[in-house]
Amino acid sequence: MTNLSQLLTTAQVAEQLGVSVRTVNRLVHRGKLPPAEQIGGRANGRALAHLFDARDVENYRLRRELAKTA
Repeated sequence: MTNLSQLLTTAQVAEQLGVSVRTVNRLVHRGKLPPAEQIGGRANGRALAHLFDARDVENYRLRRELAKTA
């Protein structure tokens, strides 16, 4: 399990990336940003909440920035 001090909520990830919570959920669903932890039961086949490793979020942000400049 990831160190709790390095975990971000979906809302924190959305703020850090400058996108909506819904967009973060889409990124998870499409496999582009994997959550470190899934919390709660499942609704419609999806976890009710996610926690993300801060390093994974930063890596995603960097990849996205590189794609914009390519």
